[in-house]
Amino acid sequence: MWAMPREAALPCLFSDGRGQRLWYSWWTNTTGKEENVAGVRYEPDEQQRESIHRIEAGETGAALVASDTGTGKTLIGAELLRPDEVSLIIAPLSTHASWAERIDLQHEGRITVRFISSKDKNNLAFKQLKDGVPGAYIIGTEFFYISATKVPSKSGVEVCGTSAIHKSWVKFTDIRDGKVAGKAWADETGNFKLRTTKVDDVAYLSCEGVLQGDVRSENYTTSGRKARWAWSTVRTVDVVILDECHAAKNSKSKMFAHLKRLRVSRLKVGMSATPGGDNFEGLWSICRWLWPDHIDRSKYRWQVEWMRWDYDPYTSTGKKFVGEKNPGEFVRTLPCYIRTEADRVPIEAWFRVPLEMTPAQKAQYDAMERSGVAWLRDNPLVADLPMVMKVRLRQMCLGEVALDESTGDIHFTNDCASSFVDAALKISKREAGKHILYLTNSNSFAHVVANRLNMYYGERVAAAWTGSESQGEREGIKRDFIDTDNPLRYIVGTITKAIPVGTDGLQTVCSTEVWMGKSLESIINEQGEGRLNRRGQNNSITRYELVVPETAQEEEFALDARKFYARRLELDV
Repeated sequence: MWAMPREAALPCLFSDGRGQRLWYSWWTNTTGKEENVAGVRYEPDEQQRESIHRIEAGETGAALVASDTGTGKTLIGAELLRPDEVSLIIAPLSTHASWAERIDLQHEGRITVRFISSKDKNNLAFKQLKDGVPGAYIIGTEFFYISATKVPSKSGVEVCGTSAIHKSWVKFTDIRDGKVAGKAWADETGNFKLRTTKVDDVAYLSCEGVLQGDVRSENYTTSGRKARWAWSTVRTVDVVILDECHAAKNSKSKMFAHLKRLRVSRLKVGMSATPGGDNFEGLWSICRWLWPDHIDRSKYRWQVEWMRWDYDPYTSTGKKFVGEKNPGEFVRTLPCYIRTEADRVPIEAWFRVPLEMTPAQKAQYDAMERSGVAWLRDNPLVADLPMVMKVRLRQMCLGEVALDESTGDIHFTNDCASSFVDAALKISKREAGKHILYLTNSNSFAHVVANRLNMYYGERVAAAWTGSESQGEREGIKRDFIDTDNPLRYIVGTITKAIPVGTDGLQTVCSTEVWMGKSLESIINEQGEGRLNRRGQNNSITRYELVVPETAQEEEFALDARKFYARRLELDV
């Protein structure tokens, strides 16, 4: 098995003591701080060499690399670059360090890496790209389209007052059409504040609720934002690589619109294990960008040709497209489609651990679930729960929640009662001395688990890896985790873009993962499974799945109205 040398993930290394040369470089990351990046240059394996050859030999100047997570797509991308060319890599922020390191190592420092970042107020890197200065330019996926999008100013209304009913929502409507203009949470003293752009004048705002005293209101106008630049002004770029290209799956998105404005002379490459996202339909936009002369410019005609459909009287065409006609047939027609299956290590032990909620937690969960079920006599009116409701219910299975009265949101306190926390501690003792990756679907709960592990062991043995930590902090956590002399041996990450995307190196010291809830997006879960089970993993995987049975944590239960009906007496609807 292709193995990643452990030294590649450690900082400040110049030699590994065995005569193997290590490349060392400095680069400026997205936080603006200087960091050292060390590692070794890899020779592509047989599959990677074949992929690189196919891409470079292709006549259309485009390729879709849909290889599994952990098969070395970044290495392939780095090998496609040339020192005398202008290359643009559009990638999630969490992958920038890996891209910079791999480009520098594979080309032995001959390619200058520059970051196009919001922190660069003078747009120096973008100007160099625009002027055609050779190098590899890396930009974040979101910043790629946000930076080139103008945000117009908006007019709205700000309302402050006191409600006679404390700890409740105060709803406002537009008297012209009766539509909801917004709602504000009244705290324990009844005070609330609402800012909305759905109404442009206080004269048209009506309150549904009992208020005390005067209501203070005023009109305001936001300043808007100019576009920092336009991609159409950039000279021809030699190579564009779109990493995690399912970000462009929405054909109506600004991401897709700005991609089409780029002028590319030699090569366009899309990379993602799931290029169409969760839906086959998402392939049209990314393939249309890659091969505009090969893919039908009419998305509807393309759908009719390649997708199955059901009759739907509520659409203008009478068709609702539901999936691919013949799975795998479309990608076989693409000029350069590359799919490499991951060489996964076996899962040695797979434990499904059923847990129970506390009585107070169960009451909270039932109250939330009850609000998502409507009844018509004996028939439940729920074919599918709203996405936000599903996410909230899944998170509420983790532990007793507290209400943020200023926002109405729920969160977990450090001392919350939780069978998941108890199980996390037991597993750490059962797997004593091992590094463990904990995965959850709640930022707040990830910090709770990390804090409780630290309190239990009396030192910093765990760290939360969530959207609250900066990219620099995450890199520091990874270095400490990989360093076997450091006491940090537990990472508690969220099943979001925080941990699954672009995080490589954990597999060199860890082969045990604990799932404390999953994402509703199968892409995220698949990427999470690839954090440890990827190239460089030399041990069998041990996996624990913690779940509360018969709850929204189980997808089939969340979608099955009959099971809600069976719980009617319990919920006392």
